[in-house]
Amino acid sequence: MLSVRIQGQTYRISNETLDRLVGADGWRRMGSGLLQNRIRDEYLAGRLIETQGQRLRLATPTEEVERRLRSEDDPGEILRWGLLHIASQVA
Repeated sequence: MLSVRIQGQTYRISNETLDRLVGADGWRRMGSGLLQNRIRDEYLAGRLIETQGQRLRLATPTEEVERRLRSEDDPGEILRWGLLHIASQVA
């Protein structure tokens, strides 16, 4: 279990989630700062979401698209993510 600070909040991420996000051996070989930056980037990109209080898990494709739709200001990006959302629902 790893702790990382993102936007003033401390989150915990399990080894299993790190295995799926970075690769089983990849995250163990990364430096602490590099790994925390990677987790922060994935969270801000919508690929990790908060659950159970302060824990992070991988987002489903639908959750990732919904989060991106809420955070976008550019109409072109909203349309793109909206279409991806519809495609994920159809699939």
